[in-house]
Formats: sequence, structure tokens, C-alpha cells
Amino acid sequence: MQKITYKEYINKVRGGWIGKCAGGILGAPIEGFKTFNNIIIDDKLFDNNFPNDDLDLQILWLDMVKKKGPQVRTNDYKSHWKNHVDFPWNEYGIATLNIEKGLDNPDTGQLNNTIWNQSMGSPIRSEIWGMLCPGSPAQAAFYAQMDSTLDHTDFSVDAEMFFSAAAAMAFFNDDINSIMRQAAGFTSGGQTFNTLYHDICHWHKQFGEEITKHKIKSKYGDADFTSAPMNVGLTILSLLAFGNSFDDILKSINYGHDSDCIIATAAALIGIIKGYDAIPQIWKDRIGNDLMVSPEITGIDIPETVEELTEETCKIGLNFIEQFGDVQVEESDSVNRIETLPITHHLCSSVALYPDVKSGQQGKISISVESLTAKELGVDLKIESPVFEETSMVHFTTPALSQSSVEIPLIWKKEALQKIQSGEYTAKNLPYTISTKIEGEEAKHEKGIPFYGNWIMAGPFVTDDEALTPMNKKYPDHGLPSMPSVAYMNHDKVDRKTEFLSWGTISELYAGKTMGHPFESQLIFPKDHTFPLGDYFYGRGERTIYLLTQFDGNPKDKKWLCIGAAGYVRVWHNKKLCYTSDQIRRTWSMAHNAELKLAKQNEILIRIDFPVDQFDVMIGFKHHLEKHAHQSQWDAELIPTVLQ
Repeated sequence: MQKITYKEYINKVRGGWIGKCAGGILGAPIEGFKTFNNIIIDDKLFDNNFPNDDLDLQILWLDMVKKKGPQVRTNDYKSHWKNHVDFPWNEYGIATLNIEKGLDNPDTGQLNNTIWNQSMGSPIRSEIWGMLCPGSPAQAAFYAQMDSTLDHTDFSVDAEMFFSAAAAMAFFNDDINSIMRQAAGFTSGGQTFNTLYHDICHWHKQFGEEITKHKIKSKYGDADFTSAPMNVGLTILSLLAFGNSFDDILKSINYGHDSDCIIATAAALIGIIKGYDAIPQIWKDRIGNDLMVSPEITGIDIPETVEELTEETCKIGLNFIEQFGDVQVEESDSVNRIETLPITHHLCSSVALYPDVKSGQQGKISISVESLTAKELGVDLKIESPVFEETSMVHFTTPALSQSSVEIPLIWKKEALQKIQSGEYTAKNLPYTISTKIEGEEAKHEKGIPFYGNWIMAGPFVTDDEALTPMNKKYPDHGLPSMPSVAYMNHDKVDRKTEFLSWGTISELYAGKTMGHPFESQLIFPKDHTFPLGDYFYGRGERTIYLLTQFDGNPKDKKWLCIGAAGYVRVWHNKKLCYTSDQIRRTWSMAHNAELKLAKQNEILIRIDFPVDQFDVMIGFKHHLEKHAHQSQWDAELIPTVLQ
């Protein structure tokens, strides 16, 4: 059994938190600039302190475990996030939207999240689990995995597990290379992370730090400065290159990109290894003891100082340490423990098969129940819902300290499905209640499957590009001069000047007259913010597609309509052009933001001219509140629907 004194536990935890704060202060002012730098660190860089989500979310989880203890599970993370996090950005905002729609994690990290599901939002909040589980890397990675799946998938989950395991080992190992080598074994085994880790170790050994940083950007670089692989890669490189001292590790400010995340993660790990006492006084003076937390973290107990944060971390850490029995903390008998309520079991549901509105195909949900005590659990459950048929009672057994799952079909109620298909249904989700009886204790768990309404898709509209018909005079494309050029044979025309729809035709489409027009039109029911428009027609080439929908509104309100599309976008609100873009942007959900001043009744028309064979479109609404769309939360309640 590994042993550590409580004094040394405190020393190392405080060193870790000081490292985290140092990275936030240094990196925040240049965050987002995807350049390598040559910054000289001096006192001026510490003139201002900044709240930082890297630390904020770990203080959030500390508040959670102070209440729930070592038996926290995915729903505890979800509940604490829902009640106390107002961050609207990227994967954070998507997780909040998915929670509001009724999902549990890991679904909260997967749905609507193709852009940011492998970003830095979870690798940066890894240290808390290593600090609570010193010497127990497997347990640290276990909590980190639940944490990360709240708003991420794949690489980001592996990265948080890796850094959490490394932090746990740093209490008893001062060799950073050994720590990282072992920590790599505590991930889920994802290929991208494993390849990246071995790439960087190999490159650094063969070519040195300067070449390696450029190789990381070449192979793992991304247009999104928060993309996890390139930033995690630079963090690992900083530890390999500068991990011998606290002085040196802060040189990683020169890696830029998601700069605060890189510096803070690396410096926190070195801070744990060295301990607070070994950190040079100049850094302690520069960083200070004040703790700043973002105003978007609300309703929790927030320590006022780094010292207080350290004490609270170690007090609740004793509960985790005693739970696992891998480590003995000496000289801790006089410490006032934080008592938490015992939890006997945990229930979680996930969508195994999304029920299809258009075809009426039934769905499935998977329900898992975990026993958190040394006692076998008898579980009775059934599903009740206003839109799905009530299920019969299902019985199964969960072994002690284990987890069992069951899949339940969701069969549509005929009347409810007809109402949804006609556009009369405008709730934010398809709700269902899991009624359980577990060891005599009855409970109801309110869940939901997200619902996004419907849209009319008109088109595609196709125009020949006759300008490409002449053959190459020097090298004829074909044997017959009457045939067109090869270029013409594989191209259509992006015809942005022709209006393919009249307002009269649009009124007919809203009235349900979708037949008899010289173009295809159909009602589509998106399953998330990504509309795979290419699934609704055959063929490739340049195309124009219109999307139409309606919704009621408050005339005193504003909304953001956010669109991601690899094409030219125009938006009309109640027949008035309110947004146009001459830029071709990638399918990023806020590439185009149309500001809507609502009326009592609202009609939206979106035209997208696609110059490439990429027909996926991302569409969602955000609250306005006189803020930029990036600073606003997604609107879970606004459900656009066309009555048919």
C-alpha cells in the first residue's frame, strides 16, 4: 500500500492548483491565436487575473462530490451541470441543450455535437479526479470518463482519462516520462489518442521539440482552435520538452492555439509532482492566492482562495481514498471530514434507436441500473408516455457492485404519431417516464427524446453550366466534336441569380400542395441539428435547396437562427431578406447567424446554393438577449413546425 502524509497531500494538491491558475493567467489573453509565439514571461503578464473554465468546472465537480461523495455517477454530473452551468459556448452549450431535451449522458455528449465532440472542454478539467484519487489512476480515469461523456466523445474522453490518471500517479512518481507512459494505459484504447501519443514520443526523441511542434500542427492541426488532438499533442510535447521544472513548463505559452488549456494542464501536472513548497517564490507571488470563478457558474459553494480550494479538495479526497483502499494517508485523523449521504443505486437511460416520425418506425431505449452497494438489486420498471404505448412491467436483477441493462421498445401511439406528423405537436421532446420499484423503493424518472419539429424541403434545383460545353481545341476531349467537354460532364451551375420559388408557390407548399410542381418537395423531420439533405435525393453536383418552416413567437423577443452549410446562404423572415452571405463556410453550426425580430407568427425561408457535394446542413435557434450568438444559449423550446 502506498503511503502519503496529509501534509504532503495538501502540498501536492496546492501545487497542482497553483499550476492550473498560472496557465489560466498566462494563456487567456492569447487564447485562440493558432500561431507559435516567442513571448518573454515577465511580471506584466500577471497584472490581470482571469476566471477560466479550466478551473471553474473542476470547482463545480468539487461542489458535487462534497454533496454526493465517491458514488457519483453520470446523472449526478448531468444534474449539477443543468443546475449550475450557464456557459453557452461550443460543446458546453450543446450539452445544456441536450440535457434540456431530456437526455442522459453519454447521449448528451453525442447528439448535435459533431463539431465540438472532440474539443478541449473536458481534457482541461481532468486534475480534480487525480487529486481526489491519489495513487489510484484507474479510479481517476473512471470518474474522468463519466465527466467527459457529458459533452464529448472519443478522443476527448481518452485525453481526460489520460491526464486524470497522470495526475493520480504524480503523487507517488516524479518521472514525467514514466507517468505519461503508464497513464496511456488508462484510456479507453481509442486509436487516435494512442497514435498521437506514440507519434509525439517518437518525434520528440528523433527530431527534438522544434520539429515536433510543427509535425503536430501538420498531422493533427484543425481550423477550430479548441480541437483536442492538436492541443493535447502540444501539451504532451510541453511535458516531454519542459517537464523538469515549474520555470520551464510555463514556456509552453509559446505554443499558442488553445493556449491557456495547454499551459494550465501541463503546469498543473508539474505542480503536483513538485508540490507547492518546491515552486519558486516568484511564481507564488505572481499568481497569488485569490480565486476567480466565472459568473456563469452559479448556485454552488465557491472557495475564496487557492488555499481554501486545496483544503476542500483534500478533505473530500479522504473519502475517495478510504473508498478504494489503495493509499494510506498518515496524520489525517484530526481532519474534519465532509460527510455525504449514501447512494444505493443509479439509473441511466440512452437512446438505442431513434423513433422515426416520418415512417412511424418504433424506437428503443436502453435502461441501465447499477448497484452501488454489496447487495443484489431486484428491479421492476415500466415506461409510460403520452406519445408511446405503455409497456408491461419488466423485471431483472442487478448483481452487487455491478450494472445490468435492458432494452425497451418504444411503440408509437397512433393518435400521437398522427398529430406529430401533421405538425400539431410542438413540445421540445417526446417524453417518457421510467417508473421503477427497486428493493421496495418506488421512483419516477422523467426522460425524453429530443424533437425538432419539421421543415419543407423544396428542391434540389439543377441548372446546366453551358459555359463549360466547348471542348479543348488543342486536345479534343472526344472523337465527335458535337459532344460536350469532360468538364461539362461532371459539373452543374451554381445559379445564384435565378429565384426558383415565388411567394405564391411557397404559400401553396405551406398549404400542403406539394405535388404538381416542376420540382421535388417533401416534409422532413430532423433528428438533431444536422439535416442530411443529401439523403432525400439522388445525385451529385451543384444544387440549390430551399428550407421552409413556421413558428409562433413573442413580438417583444429576438432569436438567432444559426446555420452551418458548405454553400452560399440567404434567409428570409416573413418575406423580408434578413441575412445573406457571399462566403462559402464549412458546416459549422454558427457559420451564419441571422438575427430575427419576432412577430406573433413567423415564417422562415432559407436558400442554400451548394457549390460542392456536401449537403449536410446544421440549423438551430438560440436565445438573443442582446448578445452575440456565440454568447447565447441554444433554445430548446422553439420547435418550428409546418401544419399539413
